Amino acid sequence: MLVVKIMGGLGNQLFQYSLALLLQQAGRDVVLEKSYFLKDSYKRSYLLDILPERIPLLEDKAVKLLMGKKLSNRLQRLWVGKKRPVIIKETSETDWQAVLALDSEQDYHIVGYWQDAEMIMAETQLRHDLSVLRSDITIPVEMSKATVAVHVRQLWEYDAKGNKFANHNKTGSDTVWLPVDYYANAINFIKEKLNNPVFTIFGDDEKFCRENILPLTTAGSIVIPAGERPDWQDMLLMSNYKAIICANSTFSWWSGMLCDGLVVAPKIWSKEQEQIAKIYVPHWTKL
Repeated sequence: MLVVKIMGGLGNQLFQYSLALLLQQAGRDVVLEKSYFLKDSYKRSYLLDILPERIPLLEDKAVKLLMGKKLSNRLQRLWVGKKRPVIIKETSETDWQAVLALDSEQDYHIVGYWQDAEMIMAETQLRHDLSVLRSDITIPVEMSKATVAVHVRQLWEYDAKGNKFANHNKTGSDTVWLPVDYYANAINFIKEKLNNPVFTIFGDDEKFCRENILPLTTAGSIVIPAGERPDWQDMLLMSNYKAIICANSTFSWWSGMLCDGLVVAPKIWSKEQEQIAKIYVPHWTKL
């Protein structure tokens, strides 16, 4: 049996789920587990229940039985004749293709993000399921005239008084904070490629988007506040546009993957650029 760990936000969960589907397609016995969300500091949750139930999800009690290190867990495994799965973590040497080649006689716990465009293009079921979901979403009236989606990613922290601020220098973070210049260049690029483009800006911070991104766009462009719809609906809404300007975020990455039009992505995605190089889809424009 292969146990695939689901963690992170919606974009990362979809990468992990895609790997699980490929393993299932290869004839392996695959299950998902979501114990990560019991201790997630960002208070994220398991979001794959929007999709058809193609792979079983283990209950938290079953995960403890399989993976727990306590004596009681080990005794329980002995009682039911189970062994603790071998943990396989994503590394530069252990990619999704290496996972597909794992020994079929051994049980494994698969842990990683698996952000690889080639893997997603090899797996068709998830893209089909997302396309079906997308076809059922009605585009709101205020977005109907827009042709370009723009995703602006902000990660926030809080000071002692509860005031929100963006920490662009967080120690140990792999995040590269995209400058406004990236959006200016991307918007100008789109203006050269499309006739009279109108932009819809999706972002975590409405005030930031109105003050810094909206003035770079065209008449009729709008900012969509976060939280008006479930995240997955915003992700699929963005994929319906003729063009999309992605942030360095797996959230808008999936919008770009599903988009049939022009996709712009930042050429610097992460501080670990070598490790993340496989995330780019070949036909995207990198700025």
